[in-house]
Amino acid sequence: MGDCSFPLNKKVREKYKFPVCETPTCEEECTTDHIEYLNEIYEDIQIILKQEKMNEQEIKQIIKPENGIETAIIGSADFVEGCSYGRPRSGHPEGQVIYHIKEVLENIDKFYGDDEDRKDLRLIAILHDTFKHKVDRTKPRTGENHHGMIARRFAEKFTSDTCILKLIELHDEAYNAWSMGGRRGDWYGAERRANQLIQGLLIEGSLDLYVKFFKCDNRTGDKEQENYDWFVNLIK
Repeated sequence: MGDCSFPLNKKVREKYKFPVCETPTCEEECTTDHIEYLNEIYEDIQIILKQEKMNEQEIKQIIKPENGIETAIIGSADFVEGCSYGRPRSGHPEGQVIYHIKEVLENIDKFYGDDEDRKDLRLIAILHDTFKHKVDRTKPRTGENHHGMIARRFAEKFTSDTCILKLIELHDEAYNAWSMGGRRGDWYGAERRANQLIQGLLIEGSLDLYVKFFKCDNRTGDKEQENYDWFVNLIK
């Protein structure tokens, strides 16, 4: 696309690997994917330029860390950047990730305030969606490029609890299984995928914790509850 100086914003340049013309005129020769990619870049430019990154103190006031691990996590520059990321969208009208975390933490206190798993649920909540800004949207959002896996890799610096790490990695898997049926009509594949998840969690002894977190995560924003109810009914 030539020698381009746009975008000037450093964060956008770091996220997107090739330059973009200041006044692109390639609509006729570009593929649909390319045009959609340009649109994503322009959206990100607006978000990054308009959105002020929250500071550690603001995040601390929202999360109210309760132990040394939580305090260390919110002091990380990567965590602060991830909390500041996000715009209002379907399922997440609250916008920035930090406000979703706030809702999940409130649900944990509402549903499991006296539960023995409360501490683990809080750690999962604080980390589960915080690294969406690290996903490379030019590549499939799977494996090491899935925000759950990126969050797990970060969490490994603070805990060796395999159940917590696995739940951070797979927190969206029940929803993704339901989506195969609810969005694509493949209910056989959906149940197969969900049952594989259930069996794996049963073997590790973390199914109950997974369901508790799923409940707290799903009752936020404007999310529908059909996917949670479907998954829980498969367990019964």
